[in-house]
Amino acid sequence: IKIYPNPTNDLLFINSTKNIKEINLLDLTGKLIHTKKEALDFEFDMKQLETGLYIIKISLENEVLYKNIIKQ
Repeated sequence: IKIYPNPTNDLLFINSTKNIKEINLLDLTGKLIHTKKEALDFEFDMKQLETGLYIIKISLENEVLYKNIIKQ
């Protein structure tokens, strides 16, 4: 799974060779900001978000991954 650019100012791209069931963008309190389902490629518009640290939760077929994202 490729997540770029990180840190980001506006758009965040996620590419995978595995089918992603769901991706959730969370703040540090665990609050759900945005969710997308069922794809190999995703794009999140982070322009309107506050500067800071966010978490991407990636749900695959048999595993869940968490990645930190920095919004500048």
